[in-house]
Amino acid sequence: MFFEWKDEYAFGIQIIDDQHKKFVETLNKLHDAIVSDQTKEMLSGIFWDLSEYAVFHFNTEEMYFEEFGYEGAEDHKKHHREFREKMIEFQNQYNEGKASISIDLMKFLEDWLTNHLRDVDAKYVQCFKEHGLK
Repeated sequence: MFFEWKDEYAFGIQIIDDQHKKFVETLNKLHDAIVSDQTKEMLSGIFWDLSEYAVFHFNTEEMYFEEFGYEGAEDHKKHHREFREKMIEFQNQYNEGKASISIDLMKFLEDWLTNHLRDVDAKYVQCFKEHGLK
């Protein structure tokens, strides 16, 4: 397993925790495909799934930001936009043959996810819970 889910990543908010776990599961699926030398089409499909799931998850968080009037929403959305832009840029480079889905990409995704969970997402937990999300 490339990225091991740890209890410290859980916020006690079911919908968010489940989505984070799904993101980790897809990240691990991509890693497994890389190390088992899957076809370019297979890797591209899994990478696309990961990118699309990230957008779905970001939309969920941002819906709650709006609903709950989360004060850190704009800064958090900036992190989401930057991630989307990097993923689109990478996908374009990959499609043009200028990049490969590799362990270096996996390391970037792992670092981004770890830091995002610990340093960015953790900031909204109190707000979400105060508004009854569990």
